[in-house]
Amino acid sequence: MGALRIFKKSLFFVGLILFVFCISGAVLVYIYQDKLVSRFVAEANQKIDTPIQAGSIQASWWEKFPDISIVLNDVIIDGSLPGPADTLASAATIYCTFNAWDIIRGQWIVDQIHMEDGRIFLVQTELGDNNFTIVKKDTSQLNKKLDSN
Repeated sequence: MGALRIFKKSLFFVGLILFVFCISGAVLVYIYQDKLVSRFVAEANQKIDTPIQAGSIQASWWEKFPDISIVLNDVIIDGSLPGPADTLASAATIYCTFNAWDIIRGQWIVDQIHMEDGRIFLVQTELGDNNFTIVKKDTSQLNKKLDSN
């Protein structure tokens, strides 16, 4: 009888700890939503070379639990080719997920990107140019090698 009582109390406290953890995460994401979104936009603007238009951007704890996700709604991503009709992708919703511990440590590493109700339009010209080269080239490693010589 004593072992069953200890098991029930242990199960209750584990459940209580998980409940407090989930509620705390949701409250923190809600409180710091503006900071999370503005940091995400700043980091994305440094890494992506083409414009991304979104109807709304918000942070969420529940959309892709247990990861924190930045949710972009009504998204249009321009391609890297010149011209007004160069759209790389459009989607109803795009989720960029991050590990919560990475964000706490200040590391913004996208774990996964989920696209819902979207289309991707890949184009390559006869000269070999394409519309899907949208990430800026990282020249920091090249600069470090040049400085060390």
